[in-house]
Amino acid sequence: MIRYTKTQLLLAAATSSLVATAAQAQVAFPAADIHGAGSSAVAVVLPREQGCLTGAASVKNGSVLTYSNTSTTPSANPPGLYQGTDATFDCSVTGIQPKITAKYLSTGSGDGKKYFATGTLPSGTNPWGAGWTTGGPHYSMSDSSVSDRISAYNAGRGVQGGPLIQIPLYVLPVALAYNPVYGIKYSGGAPVATYKFNVATPQSVYNTLSGGMRLSKAAYCGIFNGTITNFNDPVLTALNTYVVGRSIRKKLLKSPADSLARWEKDGVPIRLVGRLDKSGTTDIFTRHLAAACNAANGYTGTNYFAQAAEALPYDPSTATFDLTSGVNSSASSPYYPNNSATAGLTLPNGTKFAGTVTRLSGATSDGASIDTSRGAEAPGLFLVAAGSGRVAGAINIAPDKPSASAPSVKLNGKLGYIGADWVKPSAGQTLFAAALKSKDSSGKAIWALPLATLAVAAFGTTIRPPQSDGRGNFLATGFGDRASPEDWYNALYQTGNLASPSTGYPLTGTTQMNLATCYSNPAIRNALATFISETFGLLTKTSKGVALNPNLLNGTENGKVGIKTQTGIATMPKAWIQAVRETFLSVSLNTTLKSKQLWLQNGLPTTGVAGVATLPTSGAPDASGKFAVAAPNPSCGSGAGKFVGLD
Repeated sequence: MIRYTKTQLLLAAATSSLVATAAQAQVAFPAADIHGAGSSAVAVVLPREQGCLTGAASVKNGSVLTYSNTSTTPSANPPGLYQGTDATFDCSVTGIQPKITAKYLSTGSGDGKKYFATGTLPSGTNPWGAGWTTGGPHYSMSDSSVSDRISAYNAGRGVQGGPLIQIPLYVLPVALAYNPVYGIKYSGGAPVATYKFNVATPQSVYNTLSGGMRLSKAAYCGIFNGTITNFNDPVLTALNTYVVGRSIRKKLLKSPADSLARWEKDGVPIRLVGRLDKSGTTDIFTRHLAAACNAANGYTGTNYFAQAAEALPYDPSTATFDLTSGVNSSASSPYYPNNSATAGLTLPNGTKFAGTVTRLSGATSDGASIDTSRGAEAPGLFLVAAGSGRVAGAINIAPDKPSASAPSVKLNGKLGYIGADWVKPSAGQTLFAAALKSKDSSGKAIWALPLATLAVAAFGTTIRPPQSDGRGNFLATGFGDRASPEDWYNALYQTGNLASPSTGYPLTGTTQMNLATCYSNPAIRNALATFISETFGLLTKTSKGVALNPNLLNGTENGKVGIKTQTGIATMPKAWIQAVRETFLSVSLNTTLKSKQLWLQNGLPTTGVAGVATLPTSGAPDASGKFAVAAPNPSCGSGAGKFVGLD
């Protein structure tokens, strides 16, 4: 029998509601060090959230460490301070489960899925530190579906790890990000004036100026398809013009310090920035452009984005540059193949391109400089960088392109796509986000920034989990199959239209947590389940009995904005939380769902005799007859379910 010390954790699912009872106990788990890899889009919010779980007062006592896709040197990530008017809570002082530690390798979705499925890591690296010698991560995070790695998982780690689980964990709005400084004027080699975009209706969020340059679907479809190539374009001028009395204020994107003659001649050429590596953020971005760039939304030009894909449009048969030796998130994993090595539109690792016409210039960036040895930047074509951190860095590079008619003025003008936690108002970020034209739930026209509330609004009422009613309860006749990891992703786009929603923030997707069913070490399993519970807002107390404010991570009201919400990232809608709890975090009392045997092996401990916490062994209903806690999963077998190197 496994024994634990006492505390309180709320985690058990009702088959018909989200009501908690006193029977769900919280226990202080034994030490566990959980490791993840994948999406760089959530490389800001994920460590902060895990820091609240572990308490990041020191490396020894649970700091969340993040490793970049180019460095194995860890950096500690402070989790943040909740400053709601209802309470304060400093996660760096009070961790929820301080014996748990966490490390995350920000590789991009593609590599994260690969490392999880195959149990490998980048060649020659050991990001987990002393005592870690073999094996891949316990879980991966991906903004795209894990479908391309299911076969590899089943043939490899799945033999011991049991069925693969894919859980949509975060609602991820993707920002169209720009540097508010578009130019600098020099005299005698010294800067004498700074030019900032003069946005007609700037938007502030949580008392932080966050951007607000207005872009309609027709406008950004034109920009990313290369029909709008300068910020002085009349389309952008019209969108960012407003009327005061009888006078019309025009060219408001021009800084008051900039010359009108220079602006009208040269403006600010738009320089597109995208992802080089196999990226789930690119999948969300290209899925939206494929669905939205059409005549119905006012765009009548060519749409080069034919489908959702983790790689931007590219034709290896005609491209004259080779990016296999470019800036990759892993030197051992080529992303864009050279002409002779690959035929067709499929990468060696199975990724499809978003279109058949090359939309890359050949220029790359390491986040601090630009390499044009493979091709110069060109209007309407992408400069690319690996990982969200490098994309943000590339957009932030100081103005470096001389204005054609005024060489003393150097321009920036970069516009890229990136997860909302990489732009303001997320703490520590400098990039601004464009405001995209949309509607609220009542049908009123709005200009939406990538905020948590507007991203959730994009779900509407029709996007339901697989086999679920409107509240997320199991419904055998509903869309898909809860036993299919692919259907947990497909439901986002087949029971609704998240690719191009009619309400809320239009460029919205999700970040999935991919994990195994069977873990031989209960401490690891319980730590993972606790993290899922934390992000869904299901925890009520810390291991020391300190009450958790329900707004700590996910609060959305003024004065009660949660730490996660402050980054623009949202938790999944309530129906999805219910479906996950009922399927993966409890033994359902519904016999059909229970027969699928989808719950994670090794149930969360409950308070037993004399306050001693023990691991449940049966999954029987509690005294109320309404709940059942997770028990060892029969599909894992006796003593099975060990990921080699993970325990």
